[in-house]
Amino acid sequence: MASENKKMKKSTKVIIMTTSIIVGLIMVLLIAFFSYTAIYYRASSDTDQYIKDNSININVKEEGDYISFSPKSNSKNKGLIFYPGGKVEYKAYEKFTLDLANKGVTTIICKMPFNLAFFKINAADNKKELFPTISSWYISGHSLGGVSATVYLESHSKEYDGLILLASYSTKNLSSCTFKTLSLLASNDKVLNYTNYNANKRNLPNLTEKIIEGGIHSYFGDYGIQNKDGVPSITCQEQRRQVVESITTFIGI
Repeated sequence: MASENKKMKKSTKVIIMTTSIIVGLIMVLLIAFFSYTAIYYRASSDTDQYIKDNSININVKEEGDYISFSPKSNSKNKGLIFYPGGKVEYKAYEKFTLDLANKGVTTIICKMPFNLAFFKINAADNKKELFPTISSWYISGHSLGGVSATVYLESHSKEYDGLILLASYSTKNLSSCTFKTLSLLASNDKVLNYTNYNANKRNLPNLTEKIIEGGIHSYFGDYGIQNKDGVPSITCQEQRRQVVESITTFIGI
């Protein structure tokens, strides 16, 4: 009897010790994760003022998981859903999407959990229904946001007229899809992995590729200069102008 009690006590100690180790490891991982995601790139400080000054003819609507910009008049009946880059605040893309809206394109930025799009690949779900009169839709993303958008597009390819990638690529083989693709790159980008980009270029159907001379990875948004990025020889405003011009030309405005 004493022997059995001793075995039970030993077994209990092992269980307690194992449980403590597992709980400890989970706590360490959680602390590491939240420490990692707590540091992210924030939109430039003048973003809110820019939106205020340039949205006279735009309906701005912000809900829990998105913000949209839709023209009050002169709508071109085209819409774009956007996935932000990894660890970049969604507001960093508001200037670019507002500029598109002022050209007649309804735009929707998806807000991502922890500013990481791969935590919400299906963020585009139910977004088109917000604007039922828009018949021509495009999906877009910057960097890791673009990769996530292509994962979503793999099972929703027939719902979109095109894919627009900003310093990004597709890990999914979309080459047999019928939509068209615009890939925008920046000549001084030091963040994009060009080995991965070139290896996956064959995954993109009906590809139009354009390089913005003097641009950098960070200037596809407006959040300062990202760690390890290159040195720009054009302004963020000029890169944004070229991005908007390239997109409107691509979608036929």
